Amino acid sequence: MKKTMAILCAAAMLCGATACSGDKNESSTVSVSEQLHSYKAAAIGMAEQFSGITTFSTGSAGAVLLFGELKSGGWSGFVTDGKFSDYKEFQFVPQEDETVQSAAMLSYGKKGVLTRRGADSFIYVYDAENALEKTLECGEVFDENAPYARLYSNGDDGFVISFGDERGQMHLIALSAEGKLLGEIKCNDTVTGISCNSERELNVLLTDFKELTVNSVDVKSLTPVKKSSCKSGSSSGYAVGAGAGDYKLIMVADGAIYGLTETDKVRLANFTDLEFHDYEVQDIAMVSDSEIAVLLYTGEMYLLTEQDISELKAKEVITMATYSEGSILDNEVKYFNQNSDKYKIESKELPGEYWDDKLANLRLQIISGDAPDILPQVMAVGVDTVNPAAFADLYEFIDKDPDISRDDFLPNVLEGMERDGRLVALAPTFEFHTVTAKGSYTGVRENWSIDDFITAYKNKPADKEMFRFQESSARSGYFSEVVRLPFFVDYDNAECHFDSPEFIKLLSFFNDEKIGLSMTEYNNLSGDFHYDLVSQPVKYGNLFVDFEQFSIPWFGQFLDQKRNEYGNDYVIAGYPYDGKRSGSYISIQNDAVAITATSKHKEGAWEFLRMMLTDEYYTEINTNAYLSFPTMKKRFDELAGYTMQDGYPNFKADDSGRIIPGEFEKREWKYWDFDKETKQVTEGDKVEPFSQEEYDYFYNLVTNAEIIRYDNEINKIVNEETMKFFDYECSAEECADMIQNRVSLYLSERYG
Repeated sequence: MKKTMAILCAAAMLCGATACSGDKNESSTVSVSEQLHSYKAAAIGMAEQFSGITTFSTGSAGAVLLFGELKSGGWSGFVTDGKFSDYKEFQFVPQEDETVQSAAMLSYGKKGVLTRRGADSFIYVYDAENALEKTLECGEVFDENAPYARLYSNGDDGFVISFGDERGQMHLIALSAEGKLLGEIKCNDTVTGISCNSERELNVLLTDFKELTVNSVDVKSLTPVKKSSCKSGSSSGYAVGAGAGDYKLIMVADGAIYGLTETDKVRLANFTDLEFHDYEVQDIAMVSDSEIAVLLYTGEMYLLTEQDISELKAKEVITMATYSEGSILDNEVKYFNQNSDKYKIESKELPGEYWDDKLANLRLQIISGDAPDILPQVMAVGVDTVNPAAFADLYEFIDKDPDISRDDFLPNVLEGMERDGRLVALAPTFEFHTVTAKGSYTGVRENWSIDDFITAYKNKPADKEMFRFQESSARSGYFSEVVRLPFFVDYDNAECHFDSPEFIKLLSFFNDEKIGLSMTEYNNLSGDFHYDLVSQPVKYGNLFVDFEQFSIPWFGQFLDQKRNEYGNDYVIAGYPYDGKRSGSYISIQNDAVAITATSKHKEGAWEFLRMMLTDEYYTEINTNAYLSFPTMKKRFDELAGYTMQDGYPNFKADDSGRIIPGEFEKREWKYWDFDKETKQVTEGDKVEPFSQEEYDYFYNLVTNAEIIRYDNEINKIVNEETMKFFDYECSAEECADMIQNRVSLYLSERYG
């Protein structure tokens, strides 16, 4: 009991409560270093026997416990060692209405299983020979509504249980060896992990996402809390487990695996070099000085075995900018690193606490020639705010490539990535943005004008809507859904037209018709608003125009929408503007990648970009891109052509529903029906494919659309000024003039 109370005192200090022994608390700052290793991952076969692994726990003398529900039925624990070859099994049979929470390795080879029945908790203790030794009735020791609870060993003198409450806050409770509650602590900071380290000390890791603190209690010597801290990244995918050798703990954070000593946080491996992602890791532990076992949330387990690093060090390193830990191109980087004999990509996180800070620092790096080699999302971060010469001309690489030419790309997409005749970026996919509507309603037509849009709204039938949920949504949100700001900006000439009659007319419409709530009304909103989200709101709801649709991701959606949701009463209205130019456009905001002109690794960077233009990219490397609008014309034509057939190939799925990259089966075009009672979507009859005329219309619509430029600073300015107008603080003309003046000044400074 004395030892367990020491843990509670420690927990009080680490969780922000009143410390019991603050004078004895040891604090230190941990330095961050790098000692990269190369690991080969091998699947752990015994994990495949479980339908779900609840616990992966390590104990003394190298013992490892896997506990969960077997595919064959029933709960079982496998006690093995770090080789995961042989194991001893114990079976656990819950009582009626008993819920299994977790299990843990205890001292002396014992195991514990934590369960709950109603409000009462139980701990079943199994001895070293896997026989049930005793059952502890713990009573109501933690909230019966807690979504999860995990059991930990506190040496031979009791237990510690962590659980989260309904608000997501972590609690720690200490129990005696007899299962009696000794106390409870509520953690004020975010708990990123709890584990016993290699010396069987209980460790709790806390973060405020600026600093990570490791708080430990020596359960053998009864020493008070030892606290060490280091800078924390922005990762939300933490996992922590026992270390081995030089490392007391091992943890997943900030896109890497780290080993922790008393004084150092050592980066051991980057996830760009592994087969899985950091956010997939549920538990991790070192099972020897050179081996790490990893449990994924999918139930898969891997044993990472250290390899000769000389081959890894021999590769030419290419840096890629990231805006948080890891990269938005994680899958691409993993594939490239594993398949390239010459090159290796490493992430370089941009400095700055907030998004705007990171973008500002990136611009400075580009201007000074100190930016990373590869820049993802380059269109979104402001490619037009610096000299195009700061980026490598990718035409130089395309023109020298024996397998790719300029003719292989959709001309309009390629042109949209040019600046001053230079190809400054490439994107493997793009999005098509438009507004779709029922064509039989007054005012609705293709490429409608602002007057058409207003006419359609004023003449809508009583049972139809253009905007949903107005009683609980801000007017500014509806305005941003309808008005495309780039239509009013001429980036090439650094000019804007927000004082135009068209823009003023749009402003006035939203206030005159009281679309949504003013900012004062929205900020003072009270009450509980609940809406049933309807699949296909035009077909099953009361919309006749869909402004809520962010984009059309691939050609097949035109067929599905026209036949299924709109019943062939289908018009590509586009966003309302002047009624002359197309109100539809293409965006590559999140897909465009550039190479910096000052890069010393352009050839390797091009190999990476080139990989994203291959067939393998769409079918194996990034399966999310498979049913997208591809930049490559051959693939675009292939996907578009399926709309004139009775179906299309899509990925096969395994028994768990996960797709199998590279393996396909035919999917027929079908009608889909939504049952409002069951909230289920059911399959209907076959859909008639497009005629040649229909196909040609949509094909030309996309291949003639322009890529619009986007600058978030302009969006901020417009949002700030329109919120004042929507709160009746100024007239539409005054609002438009203010926006015109501010954006004009910004354009002259950035684009002039």
